[in-house]
Amino acid sequence: MASLLLVWLTLSAAPLGACTVPVFQYALDRWAAEPYRLAVLHAAPLSAEQQAAVNWLRENAARLDANCRIREIDLAGGPEALEQYRWAAPLATELPVLAVSYPPSSKAEHAPWSTDLTLADAKVLLDSPARRAIAQRLLDGEAGVWILVECGRRARDDAAACVLQAEITRLEHALIRPVEDQFADSAGPSEPENMFRPRFSLVRVSRSDPAEASLVAMLLGSEPDLHDYPDQPLAFPVFGRGRALYALVGAGINADTIEDACTFLSGPCACVVKWRNPGTDLLMAVDWESALAGRPMPEATPPPLTSLAAFADSSLEQVAPAGLSETDTPDGRERPARRVGLLGRSLGAVLALGVVAVAASTLILKRKNR
Repeated sequence: MASLLLVWLTLSAAPLGACTVPVFQYALDRWAAEPYRLAVLHAAPLSAEQQAAVNWLRENAARLDANCRIREIDLAGGPEALEQYRWAAPLATELPVLAVSYPPSSKAEHAPWSTDLTLADAKVLLDSPARRAIAQRLLDGEAGVWILVECGRRARDDAAACVLQAEITRLEHALIRPVEDQFADSAGPSEPENMFRPRFSLVRVSRSDPAEASLVAMLLGSEPDLHDYPDQPLAFPVFGRGRALYALVGAGINADTIEDACTFLSGPCACVVKWRNPGTDLLMAVDWESALAGRPMPEATPPPLTSLAAFADSSLEQVAPAGLSETDTPDGRERPARRVGLLGRSLGAVLALGVVAVAASTLILKRKNR
């Protein structure tokens, strides 16, 4: 069996205080989406239309609780401005632009991309139909939503979609397991109502869809070599608060790799800090806290069908994951008490970290064009 299944089996068998909360649920409850860095780069005063785009982006990013931070940088402002621009340079495009980069702790070690500074492009960057559908499904309790980024070759795209749909349907039954009471002194017989059945679904996205250009750019940039496969479909399991686990490429979209990912997402979590797990957060305009608390969320403005400016390759300085405490810290929800001592929790955490690290490394080596 594949490596992530080994993680699940190992953690399930460990009596050292392993958490029975599934990975996807723990991530949804505890892992706040890290902010993307958006920089408005200009060397001359913005036009009224460009300033309106910046104002719209600031207002709606705050109103919709999008995971992004916006900074305006006037490159004519001397050395201090150029230092702020350092993370975004060099972008092969004319100013002014809206430069986009992954969260500092992201494992994406390459270029940001940029869009034109227009209201239409700002709307596409912040939100899209596919991201709204994915967020709703995750909030409805799905363990993972698979995004299939089509390559444009219909036979290959349809074949990949067929494999994905067949496997996630099978796994919804194959991965049913008893819900264990971690507070019970002894395990009793499993009742039908105490069975956990994970749910998965599929969303297909075209690389040429203008409304999804920003989502496609985020996904293709999440790993350094995904642009090398323009003629292959790509599949990304998304879970938690919009976190893409990794990419399956071409022939790597098969029963074994799909089962690995689904087993990992629906299996018991290791309760380790977020950045030690594989994955890249997506930029999504979702107030997760309100949704999880049952409060109504503000409506997002549907983006118009428009294209983004081409995004260019460049070097991006990787920031060390210092200061991750605010995203890894619990969000105020009460942790369930566990009937294990400090030694048990420590040993369990060490075991979990080791197994997760080895399994993730092994899987990443084998999942592309397997």
